Amino acid sequence: MVERAAPNEHEATVAVLIAAAATAFRAGGLEQPRTEARWLVAHVLRLTDSALLAWPDAPVAPADAARVRAAIQRRAAHEPFAYVVGEREFYGRSFLVDRRVLVPRPETETLIEDALAILKQHRDTGSAPPLVVDVGTGSGAIACTVALEAPYAHIVACDLSADALSVAAENRQRLGLAGHLALVRGSLLSWLRVPADLIVANLPYVPAARIPTLMPDVRNWEPHLALDGGPDGLDLVRVLLADARRMVRPGGTILLELDPEQMALAAALLPDAASQVIPDLAGLGRVLRLDLP
Repeated sequence: MVERAAPNEHEATVAVLIAAAATAFRAGGLEQPRTEARWLVAHVLRLTDSALLAWPDAPVAPADAARVRAAIQRRAAHEPFAYVVGEREFYGRSFLVDRRVLVPRPETETLIEDALAILKQHRDTGSAPPLVVDVGTGSGAIACTVALEAPYAHIVACDLSADALSVAAENRQRLGLAGHLALVRGSLLSWLRVPADLIVANLPYVPAARIPTLMPDVRNWEPHLALDGGPDGLDLVRVLLADARRMVRPGGTILLELDPEQMALAAALLPDAASQVIPDLAGLGRVLRLDLP
């Protein structure tokens, strides 16, 4: 809580904390030290941007100042901002995240858009409610978003990691989806007993040799189980697509988030499917769409 009484020389103020954060972030090599400093202080103290501007000299209670300083230390060590504050916005909603799961990325919203377009076609044709399976759900951001945006579909999300499923369960509860989104612990789709209409997957696709070259925020903090895709990044994609005819209904669709350089190789793994590469907002091929005959 920010106390608006006049500060004395021994009290931390909003401006002092922002300056301390900016200095620490600059020393740590963060790209936007001042901007991130403002974001972090605002988030920890639950202040709006206008409040930061209006009350720069407002004193901060000692306990709150201590929480800000602890958060500054974590971010200065390149712990992802989302882990430090405990949440990340995705498709207009806030999702709980921590070191058990990857941080949701804006480019993954490309997959959401195409999934919703496919599901809208199902709804508009009056067909039975489609079954959607989110493979490697992590925080549950994809599955929860699809469940909220397309409530007429049946959604199941799976992950091999029990820790990740715990985070997904928290987000499911937080978003009021306990009765609408099923969570399963399992490897890819070995557990699936009926074919799905739509498979969505953001599987690990970083080539193993590239992981040491990633930004420290990623390589030192995010779970390697959710990053490492093997020698060419497609180890799990191969397994998934090898089972495509069992796990997807005829005429069904698979949506995969991948690196732009992996699209052709991944599409060749399912040669009888119609393939389409969908660009993200940066114009880079981000989602591979495979429509089964």
